[in-house]
Amino acid sequence: MSSRHHQFPPPPSREEAEQNPVALLELREHLSRERLVKVEEAKLVREELKLCYRREGVNHIAKCKELAQEYIRLMQANRAVFN
Repeated sequence: MSSRHHQFPPPPSREEAEQNPVALLELREHLSRERLVKVEEAKLVREELKLCYRREGVNHIAKCKELAQEYIRLMQANRAVFN
C-alpha cells in the first residue's frame, strides 16, 4: 500500500477571499486542513510519549522529558491557533 501526498493549490489571500466567495471557501478549506495537520502532529507525539512512559517505567521523568516538552509546545501552539 503506497501513500501519495496530495498537492493542493496555494490558498488565496484574505483580500481575494473577501471579494470572491469561491476563494473564501478555498481559504476556509486550507485553514481547516492546516488545523487537522497540527492536531494529528500532536496526536503522534502524544502516542510516542505514552509509549515512552510505558517503556521507561520509573525513569520516565528523565527519559521522556524532551517528548513531554514537545507535546506541551504543540498543545500551546494549537491553543493559540484555535482561539
